[in-house]
Formats: sequence, structure tokens, C-alpha cells
Amino acid sequence: MSPTDDLLSGIQAFVAQPLGLLLVVCALGLTVFGTLWWRLHRRLRRLMEDVATLAAGRALERQKIDPGRVFDVAPVLNTLLADFDETRRRLAAVTEEMEAERDAARKADHSKTHFLAAASHDLRQPLQALGLFVAALAQQPLPAELRGIVGKIEGSLDALEQLLDALLDISRLDAGAIEAHSALFPVQSLFARMAFEFSPLAERKGIALRFVTTSALVRSDPALLERILRNLLSNAIRYTSHGGVLIGCRRRASELRIEVWDSGRGIASADQKEIFREFRRLGGAVEDGRQGLGLGLAIVERLTNLLGLRIDLRSTPGRGSMFSVILPLVETPKFASQNGDLSPSSSQNDSDTAVARRRGEAAGD
Repeated sequence: MSPTDDLLSGIQAFVAQPLGLLLVVCALGLTVFGTLWWRLHRRLRRLMEDVATLAAGRALERQKIDPGRVFDVAPVLNTLLADFDETRRRLAAVTEEMEAERDAARKADHSKTHFLAAASHDLRQPLQALGLFVAALAQQPLPAELRGIVGKIEGSLDALEQLLDALLDISRLDAGAIEAHSALFPVQSLFARMAFEFSPLAERKGIALRFVTTSALVRSDPALLERILRNLLSNAIRYTSHGGVLIGCRRRASELRIEVWDSGRGIASADQKEIFREFRRLGGAVEDGRQGLGLGLAIVERLTNLLGLRIDLRSTPGRGSMFSVILPLVETPKFASQNGDLSPSSSQNDSDTAVARRRGEAAGD
């Protein structure tokens, strides 16, 4: 037997024993573990070297940057803050100046308004005297040419009085110099006075004017309510060249609506809010040739606000308009259909038809 065979036999005998087998397994495990640990150690060392190299490179790059080229924001921020403070100071000064000018304008406007409100009697007195002189002159026997001139003077004087009245009224309203005094009175009393005054004007224009008799009672300021209705009626006649004008009352639930209908030019939807602004007139010629100042409806709106009432407008261009003043209803013993009021209706269409029929009768259709 050769030495090699003897060695192999010895190894087999050693491995065949339990202790020998355990030693062999331990030796193999240590060998494998050592190999794996060495490979992992080498990779970790390379990784650490790479990290150190990267850190060193970045540090080197930072060292290459010129500190003088670094943008310093502190001076810029200080400049911006200083500019902001200066702008804010100037803005405060401008705002204060504008407020002072606004207060001065308000005081001037308030003084002007109070002056006009207080001086209304003194301003009207010369015109009233002039009117008396012109009326006395018109009663004298004059040649036809001079009588025509006197007639024109009367017309101009009447227009001037109306313009002055409108200016003084809106000034007094803005100054709070007009107070409302509520009382219970029949609407028919207002209708009677307005019919006496406006019927000749409508007749001269060749249009029909009708007041629907009513027994309605209202609680409001009679003088101010009459001024509202007079302005509405005057506008209706002024802007109506054919057909007619109708004014009457309509009861609805707990409200009374005093409605003024006309068959005039009508008002477009876009202009229905604008017409209540002062000095606002719609385009086109006025039927009676008087342009006015555009204060009539502005006075109407201020008076309705003063009385706590509402005003409603419905209009169709080319077909006419309807202004209604809405008041709380004061119940009367008689029903509306027995006293000539515009008939109440459960539907809007029926109400409109009833009024349209009466308006057609007033227009002579």
C-alpha cells in the first residue's frame, strides 16, 4: 500500500467519527465565512474611499469659488425697505390730502345745499313778481305782435319757474330740510286737483287724459305724495304725442298701487334705472319742446324714500310706460269694484288687460 492510500484511509477513518465530521464542517464554514467577509470588506472600503473622494472634490470646488463674487442681499434688502417706507409715507400724505379735499368738497356742497334750501323763498319771490307783471301786461290791449312776444315771455317764465322749483326741491331733499307729516286722506282729492291743472295741458297736446275715480284712503304726506304724482303725470304727458294718459288705483293684498299709464315712447330696460339719477335725460326730442334738467324722477325717488314708499316701473319701447307708487292699503267699507278703482285681479295678466282696456278708452281707440 502506498503512502497516499494510507493518508486517504486515515482521513476516511477520521471523518467517519462524529468528532472528526464536526471539525471538518467547522473548518469548511470558517473558510466560506472568511471568504465572504473579505469580499464585503473590500467593497465597503472602496465605497468609503469613493465617498471621501467625492467629499474632497466638493470641498475643492467650494475652495475654488471667489468669495467676492458671492451676491450679498443685505444691501439690496435695505434699499428695498427704504423705498417701501418712502412710498408708504408718500401714499399716506396723498391719502390725507385727498381726504382733506373730499371733506372740503362735502362742506362746500353741504353749505350750497343749505343755502339753496334756506333761500328758496327769496329766490322764488322775484320770479313770482315778474309773473304778476307779465300777467298784468297780457291783460292790456296790445298789438298782435306784442301779444305774441308776451306769450313767449310767459312760456319762458313758466319753464324757468319749473326749473328753479326742481333745483330747490332736490337741494332741500338732500339737505334734509323737508319733513314728512303723515295724515289720512282720500286719493281722489289729489286726482281732482291734478285733473284741474293737467287737463288743459293734455287738451292742448291733443291727447286724452283720464282719472279713474277712486274711494281709496291712504296714510301719508298729502303734499309730498301729490308732488310725486304730479312729476309722474307731467312726464307722462310730456313724452306722449298720441293716444292718452291714464291714472288710477289698484288694490292688491295689503297694498294700494297708484298707477300712471301712458302710450308714449317707452323706456328701454337698460335705461330704467338710469332715469332716476339726477341730470339724466333720455335721448330724443321732448314732445313739448322743453328739455328740463332731468330732475323730475330723481325728486320722485327721493320723495318715495322719504315717505317709505316704493315705486315700480314697467315699460316697453314704442308702446308706453307704467309707473306705480305703492302704499300700504287703508281698508274702506266699500269694495273696489263698486267705486271705479282699477279692478283687482288674481293674475298679473288680467290686471294688465283691464288697465290696457282703460288706457285704450283714454286714447280714443
